[in-house]
Amino acid sequence: MAVIEKIEDSKNIIENLEKRDFLIGSGYGQCIETRMKLHKMLSSEYSCEIYPSNRINFNDQINYAKKSNYKFLILTGEKEEKEDLIKLVDLSDMNKEKRIISVCEMMNEIKKIYK
Repeated sequence: MAVIEKIEDSKNIIENLEKRDFLIGSGYGQCIETRMKLHKMLSSEYSCEIYPSNRINFNDQINYAKKSNYKFLILTGEKEEKEDLIKLVDLSDMNKEKRIISVCEMMNEIKKIYK
C-alpha cells in the first residue's frame, strides 16, 4: 500500500510542476519591484513566473505565455504601478476584454474567475 501512495504522491508532484497559472509581465517599463511583489502574493496559492526577459514586448509575452501553457497573463506598467492596478489577460480567450484590477483586490478577483 505504501508503494501505491508514493506513486500517487509522485504523480501529484509532477502535475504541480506542469501546472502553469500566471505569467507576470509588463506592458511598459521594467517595474521589477512590482512584478516581484505580485509574484510573492500569488506564489503561495498558484503557479506563477515573472516573464524572463528585459525586453518588454506585449506579443512576445503573449507568445511565451501560450507556448508555456499559462492560463493567465498579469501585466503591470508604469501607469498601472502609479495607480496600484494590474491588467489580467485570460489566455484561453483573447477576445475577452482585459480586466483591470486593483492590486489589493487581486487575490479576491482571481479566486472568482480562476477555474
